[in-house]
Amino acid sequence: MDKISLLFVYFPIIRTEIYNFAKLWNNHRIRYQRNRPSLPTGKPSVLYFTPPPGVQDYQYSPNRTILKELQAEVAAWGKSFLSPLDMFISDFNISSTIRP
Repeated sequence: MDKISLLFVYFPIIRTEIYNFAKLWNNHRIRYQRNRPSLPTGKPSVLYFTPPPGVQDYQYSPNRTILKELQAEVAAWGKSFLSPLDMFISDFNISSTIRP
């Protein structure tokens, strides 16, 4: 019971701190390194969303039929199967992460 109460109290704080750290990290500037000229320079968030010319995009869209089958299978397990951590992130919508 102590673990659940600790998650309930501290998980929102931890989530906020991790989000703020990731936001800060993704907006910092990567400087040019003389001894490693092949490394990219710039802000990670900009490099990710607008890569420089010549960079291959390895992103792909997963099979939607398989995803729907997996979601249906997991939904059949019910909420009692989820851990407290999963309950905090259960509102995550997988369809919002898939490119059309």
